[in-house]
Amino acid sequence: MYVGYFFEYSMINLLLFILLLFILFFLTFLVLNKNDLFFAIYTWMFFYLIFPKKSIVVGLNSVITNMVNLSDDLLIATQFSFYDIMNSMILAIILYKILFLKEIKHNNFSQTFVTIFSLLLAVGILQNIYFNLFFTSQFGENYLTQFHHLLKIVEGLIFSVAIYYSINSKQQLNLLFNIAIFASIITVIEFFLAQYTSFLPDFIRYFVIDYRGGFRSFIHSGPLIVGMVLFYGFLGILYKRNYNFIFLIILMILPVFYTYQRSIMLLFIVSSILFFFLSIKYKNLLEKIIQGTILLLLIVPLFYASFTNFFNSFNENFNISSVDGTVLKADGWFNFTSSDDRDAVLKRGLDVFYAYPLFGSGPGNIELMMSSDQIIPKANLSNMNQETIQGYYDVITGYHPTDPHNFYVRIIGEYGIFGIMFLIILGYLFFSKIIKINIINNEKMIAICGISSISLYALLQTFPISFPLLIFLFRIMDIDDV
Repeated sequence: MYVGYFFEYSMINLLLFILLLFILFFLTFLVLNKNDLFFAIYTWMFFYLIFPKKSIVVGLNSVITNMVNLSDDLLIATQFSFYDIMNSMILAIILYKILFLKEIKHNNFSQTFVTIFSLLLAVGILQNIYFNLFFTSQFGENYLTQFHHLLKIVEGLIFSVAIYYSINSKQQLNLLFNIAIFASIITVIEFFLAQYTSFLPDFIRYFVIDYRGGFRSFIHSGPLIVGMVLFYGFLGILYKRNYNFIFLIILMILPVFYTYQRSIMLLFIVSSILFFFLSIKYKNLLEKIIQGTILLLLIVPLFYASFTNFFNSFNENFNISSVDGTVLKADGWFNFTSSDDRDAVLKRGLDVFYAYPLFGSGPGNIELMMSSDQIIPKANLSNMNQETIQGYYDVITGYHPTDPHNFYVRIIGEYGIFGIMFLIILGYLFFSKIIKINIINNEKMIAICGISSISLYALLQTFPISFPLLIFLFRIMDIDDV
């Protein structure tokens, strides 16, 4: 990775980089092939949660930057990193192991997942071939982003088989959650070292703390993936129900808040509320009511006594438009002025769907199409305020290229009617499983909390929802049925 990112571009260094990739693949193949399929899933999850995901560095005369030969304008926004190369290697080896299985144990869930991901992959490949043959001159081309998003569907397809075939016990669930907790601990330590000490070198702190003082991590590509890593660790702690981990949850609060991503906070809030509700409903109800009442009797008088000072201080520091942008979001944490921009980009994403309602625009292409005047604007301007109209045309003119900030709009915009079918089936699988649950245990509670939280998060972001980890949460719901 270091050779690709920082070695000066030359034919010798290019050949060295390619040679090292072959050696890396060979070593990875040896390790994964001699172990079982669960070990391969364990390894993939380790790399997903901990392996660096920094995008290609713009402006450097590096091997990988020159090798991909994309313009700097596209490199700034491209969703591709060396992690995608490593991920492709691991997925290829897992697929190789699956193809040589003598018998694959499917249930209704895994068969359905294989079907919908196979369909989505076929549509995505055909649409991208069509896009690159006929529409490159109109919309441009970012084949790295296309590859990145196609790879996500490949992940879903491969893990639909791998997870349902190899994860058959609660002990295996425990091992995977251990990785998530370990990754969260590393992330929390990184935050406190960068934010409150001078222990880390300045160049690392530069990548850990962004221009607004927000936490994004030296390891990962931005605050969204950082927050998601913390969230999976949080689910792991809830799964274990180990009171020794309560201190770690407390330490998570600041890193989560300082990602400055409200959507990430939503994950934690929704999962906490759901977990508490499910615990009350299916565990000792009387005990929970007594504990909650005692807690309220202790907290409410203290809160009421200092309510005025607390409210004024909170509003002054977190919720006024004059807040310094280097400290907090410039418009205030709880002033949701960004909702106008989100409404604008969502409508523009729907324009792409209206232009290609059957097969969609193809995976990884929606940003390019949203920023092109070739896609006819169809939003009703009379229903928008001035800020939304301005944001809408900022996207169309390419002044503010971005994605729809909505996972569901992205899916239907890139896969058309097949994306709609995909989303409907996912929702059906989730709710049909909940309806059939007779006795809810801790595993099912974690799955319900995780899937529900990610489903709401998807209304605000398109990234970084991981299909393998989503399938993993689905698998938890029926792990005791096998």
